[in-house]
Amino acid sequence: MIHSDQGPHENIDSYVTDLKNKAKPCEFEHLSDGLIRDRIVCGIQNEGCRARLLREADLTLAKAIDTCRAQEISSQQLKSLKSTEEHSVNAVKQVSKPRYRQNDSHKNQRSVHGERQALCKNCGRIHGKRNCPAFGKECHSYNKKNHFAKYCMSKQKKKIDAIQYDYNYDSEDELFIGTVSVDSIQQGEEWKESMTLNKQSVVFKLDTGAQANIISEKLFRKLSLPDNRTEKTNIKLVTYDGHKISPIGTRMLECTFKDRKYNLKFFIVPTDSQPILSADTCSEIGAIVRVRAVDKPLTKEEVISDYGEIFKGLGTLPKTHHIEVNPLIPSIVHPPRKIPAALRDQVRTELDRMESLGVIAKQDEPTDWVHSMVVVRKPGKLRVYIDPKDLNCAIKREHYHLETIDEIVERLPKASVFSRFDATHGFWQIQLDEDSSKLLTFNTPFGRYRYRRLPFGISSAPEVFSKAVREMFVDLPGVECIVDDILVWGENDEQHDYRVRKMLNRCRQMNFR
Repeated sequence: MIHSDQGPHENIDSYVTDLKNKAKPCEFEHLSDGLIRDRIVCGIQNEGCRARLLREADLTLAKAIDTCRAQEISSQQLKSLKSTEEHSVNAVKQVSKPRYRQNDSHKNQRSVHGERQALCKNCGRIHGKRNCPAFGKECHSYNKKNHFAKYCMSKQKKKIDAIQYDYNYDSEDELFIGTVSVDSIQQGEEWKESMTLNKQSVVFKLDTGAQANIISEKLFRKLSLPDNRTEKTNIKLVTYDGHKISPIGTRMLECTFKDRKYNLKFFIVPTDSQPILSADTCSEIGAIVRVRAVDKPLTKEEVISDYGEIFKGLGTLPKTHHIEVNPLIPSIVHPPRKIPAALRDQVRTELDRMESLGVIAKQDEPTDWVHSMVVVRKPGKLRVYIDPKDLNCAIKREHYHLETIDEIVERLPKASVFSRFDATHGFWQIQLDEDSSKLLTFNTPFGRYRYRRLPFGISSAPEVFSKAVREMFVDLPGVECIVDDILVWGENDEQHDYRVRKMLNRCRQMNFR
């Protein structure tokens, strides 16, 4: 939502609907209106309107929408006026010339003062004052007087306030039906389909954001149904500014689409509006097809469903690690430390769990190094570690460079979508060879154990683990590693989802959990 800009041919109502749809799953709650208002200011196409919004001291979402809508309507009216003027000029060239040939009296159309007379804007002809043949006649388009339908000035796009959906409404008597508009000169790139109602073909706009099918009262009467009765309804149509419009009623109509018949419920509205089919109806009749792979971002539930095994158990990377020690540093054997009697059973349970996972194993043979056990209590659980401070002095580290967050951020200038994954017991997924395992023997009240996996606390562990993980994902773009955290990013949802799946497939291949 934060990066959504208004499309070149997108009206303000569609833009705000898109922003609200994207904001709803984000759970912004009381911040939603303010964030949508800010996105409108930053994302609208018209620079003049943006400047006007920035000048407002106390700008609200409703005020921002009204301002953008007013600018949009005024721009459309200016275009309509210009289009009408151009149409009149074409009429002079195409219609008046044959008339000049047929009537010699019009070869030289000049008044007694020598001035050329203009075409009448009501009938399209040239005549004397008060001699217009259209005077007293009724226009067939809008039932207005004193002009012919061909020259009706009302034939221009008339936008009615878009009826939009308020996501915070509580009443079940309110429905969202999308944008309602009357006949226009230029319809743009809207999706439309023809349906047959009572043997008459009607062109409907497919509105995937609408919750109801609508037709105008004028069209309903024009269908010439045997019974024109409608059912009363308490449902209201709610606009952005909270204004509610009451439909005349509802009616079930039999419709034919692609040789199949459907019984659909329509709301009859008093405005002379364009017929609209709702999202549910479009899906029911097959006018639109939901493409989840493109339209729906990857969800946590889909990831767990498709890659469930990656999120269970303990992984095992294919390479085995060997710990190098300085032979000049003498080995040390520590005696077992005492633990409180109240913790003995919990410690024994944790040791058994670690042994069942293959993290530790019992050690009966003598070893040069023996470390003390450290018990750490955490909320709801207990963890067992070793204290390898003496061994750390003898370990020869690889001194592998660990990247900082600042270094990684420099590579994310275009990132807008992120996912973070945390490795399960990250260090434990690296196996140790036999000699290295014996270096990590530790004492307990229940006997000696040795680590078979890389433990926490070893000075070289972060470097070894980071190197192994980075080498695993080095060829995958958009995948960054910070020790046991894996960050996947993309410039958009599609790129992000593709990279997440590539990363998870690699984890499955390498048995990384």
